[in-house]
Amino acid sequence: MTHWRDFLDADAPGGDYLPWSVVKRRTSLSRTTAWRLQKRGEFPEPYNISPGRVGYREDEVKAWQIS
Repeated sequence: MTHWRDFLDADAPGGDYLPWSVVKRRTSLSRTTAWRLQKRGEFPEPYNISPGRVGYREDEVKAWQIS
């Protein structure tokens, strides 16, 4: 089985961070489904950007979408 991380370009810069509202719109996942996939390592984990704010790396979300 191919893992979504296999689709990341190691030479590309990290890119932008997306808020959950954008990730939800792009993936059509509910927050609960995303959480379950994250716990199994099948969906990107969010990053702490600042206190009370998290974001998902855009390149990781794109890699997940094409996996």
